[in-house]
Amino acid sequence: MTLLTVTYVVIVFFLMTLMFLWFSILKHITSSKLQKIQYLELEKNLIEGIVSSCSEDSKKLSLKKQQHTSKYIKNNDIQFNDVAHVFLKVNQVFKFSKSHNFKAFFYQLGLNKTLLSNLKSKDWYEKAKAIWISYELELKENNLIISSYKDDKNRLVKREAQIALITFYGWKSLTSFLDVVAPISLWQQIRIIEKLHEIEEPFDLYSFEKALKADNYMTKELMVRIIKNFKLFNYKYYVVEQLSSENKQLVKVAKEALAQLDLEMKNAELKQFKLMSANNLNPLQADLLDNYLYVSN
Repeated sequence: MTLLTVTYVVIVFFLMTLMFLWFSILKHITSSKLQKIQYLELEKNLIEGIVSSCSEDSKKLSLKKQQHTSKYIKNNDIQFNDVAHVFLKVNQVFKFSKSHNFKAFFYQLGLNKTLLSNLKSKDWYEKAKAIWISYELELKENNLIISSYKDDKNRLVKREAQIALITFYGWKSLTSFLDVVAPISLWQQIRIIEKLHEIEEPFDLYSFEKALKADNYMTKELMVRIIKNFKLFNYKYYVVEQLSSENKQLVKVAKEALAQLDLEMKNAELKQFKLMSANNLNPLQADLLDNYLYVSN
């Protein structure tokens, strides 16, 4: 083989490689555009179906739109995650998840079967995501499976399962933390407290006091943080009891909570004093008291 022939072979190979790369890039761009168009069409169809299922439209028109959406998903081989994402997106804006028709439409599309399958998946990411979708869409009926993961070995699965319990049952769910063995991270405790603030259900005295009887340090630490965050002054005694714990982290959290509760109680007393003595304070005294309360808050 001459040098010229080798040169030609190298050039041809180089050109073919270059063409292949350009073809791959072009295919990727085209595919991305088609996927985007398909997703936008899916979003349009789903939103029409969801709004129709929750609106006052005639049953005939509503059913027609839902059937059209279902047919579109099947014919275009739409992925479950794309459909679920649209449901979540719509629900964040309109909060349809409490509507029976919203859930019925979710079931009609066969989405909950896939969701249940993902909840039992061996893939921890798929499982955690399925739990997240379940509680965001308030699919409480999936809780039987989800509750078994509250102490899962995988951190993400465990975290999402615990948040799901709070979302589904509110204050009553605190009793499910009695037998938790795995550590509850600070970030997770913050998320639990945030969820308790978000829920509409009233404070459940029975469940709360039952959770106070937990023997494990993780739940005790969580309860101390809840007492501090919700300013439950009647349970200050519980926080004091944790000061004698053998767990250094629990003692530290209890000391911080106690200091915060004492400050809150002092501020509450000063505010009460200000109201009762409003007519007896001169402007300077009133300003000093206002400044103190402002700084301490």
